[in-house]
Amino acid sequence: MGQTTTGKLTEKRVTDKLISLGLVAYKPIPDEGIDIITHLPGKPDNRIKIQVKGRNPKNDPNLRWFQIRVRKDELLKAKRDGLKADQTWINNVNKVDFFILDAVKVNEMWVFSRDDTFELIRLNESKYKTRLDNTFNYNEPLKVKQKEMNLDIDVDGVSLTSIFKKNRDNFQPILERLGMKA
Repeated sequence: MGQTTTGKLTEKRVTDKLISLGLVAYKPIPDEGIDIITHLPGKPDNRIKIQVKGRNPKNDPNLRWFQIRVRKDELLKAKRDGLKADQTWINNVNKVDFFILDAVKVNEMWVFSRDDTFELIRLNESKYKTRLDNTFNYNEPLKVKQKEMNLDIDVDGVSLTSIFKKNRDNFQPILERLGMKA
């Protein structure tokens, strides 16, 4: 299953989940680089921006390995704007309030606040910092870069699924942020 197909599937799954919780959820038009906007019915001014990352591997044993990608054109714009290359992925995280990582094959949705997302990426850097596609720079020719968000790894002998177990299928932080009582 390609990235586009997985993206559409996971965005629909997350949208359906948010609606099942009593929220309004939709893809913003025009495209703002955000996958889903959600809010309480009748309260569109208090909205949450969500980025969905999907994983639907066919033969890949990495069930919970997600990535934030930075396209070449984003790097080029950042270079022209005088930003450090690393700022590109940081800007992508700061663009939204929550990331929802949808591991389709095991039917898990991991809900990460912005702070938890930064922590997940930081923990992944201990394993992936030497990967060329994880090294943000302006070397020519510019290449797509990414930050890993793999929950299927151990850091210092502890699994990330264990460290972030509170994030698994936990939509409560979104509901609380919107003022919805449990």
